[in-house]
Amino acid sequence: MKTQRSLGEWLGIWMQTARPQTLPAAIAPVLAGSALAILAGRFHACHALYCLLFALFAQIAANFANDGFDFSHGIDDDTRLGPARAAAEGILSPRTLYLAALVTLGLGGIFGLLLVAVAPAFILSVGLLCALFVFLYSAGPRPLSHLALGDLLVILFFGLIPVTCTAYVQTETWHHSWLLVGAAFGLVIDNILVVNNYRDVDSDRRHGKYTTIVLFGRSFGRWFYFVNGCLALVVLVGLFLDYDRSPWHYLLLTLWLARHLIVFRMLLRRDGTALNSVLAETAKNAVILATIVLIASLT
Repeated sequence: MKTQRSLGEWLGIWMQTARPQTLPAAIAPVLAGSALAILAGRFHACHALYCLLFALFAQIAANFANDGFDFSHGIDDDTRLGPARAAAEGILSPRTLYLAALVTLGLGGIFGLLLVAVAPAFILSVGLLCALFVFLYSAGPRPLSHLALGDLLVILFFGLIPVTCTAYVQTETWHHSWLLVGAAFGLVIDNILVVNNYRDVDSDRRHGKYTTIVLFGRSFGRWFYFVNGCLALVVLVGLFLDYDRSPWHYLLLTLWLARHLIVFRMLLRRDGTALNSVLAETAKNAVILATIVLIASLT
């Protein structure tokens, strides 16, 4: 007998499937890029909003696609340690999730086209590349996420591209230091993937999914996490020095470093499903760091 669910229950299912705990990965680089635009003296709130909405819809679409494709590839089975997935739980079919990914990506595309209308045409090709990445990351017989490319792709698509493009569409100028800031946020956001792969290393190995942690081990994953945060901090200290920020801005960075070390300690001490809370705290770290950079740009 089929379970009858209320509208509220279905909304809850779709909200959970969108993985709100991962959405800071879409928000943080747009905040950072907007901070760079403010420092350049050419912030444009409307363009920043379009970037944010495109990034959020693209992230949600990627999460829907990943849910469906990982189940189809047999990765999400009854040994899964991460948060429940709709396809694996039999609540939503992979086909439904693929369609949802397309619709959500289409909604994001509306804001992408609004950006194209006010920014140079090459932004269209960047948007199409991001849309293609949404599916290639999880789809096909050899998804990119299975080829130990996940970390590199996260740094590119959640750091370098969104940070620099968010700044560029607002300022229509370019500065080489933006690449360093984009890489810094790519490293911080990549730590979300590091925790995910650290938790799932045994399952990924069984299913032939090659991640950097499957290849190099959990010890590598722990120190990779630590170094990512520290390198990002070094870059942002350099940014603050370039723009002659106040001493209290450096204090904020120091407080963020303390938080990074606290979450790192959680990573060292936890295992299995307990790592899901580490993943959520890691995502918060990215938004907190971007907020600090935004505060520094405004004050």
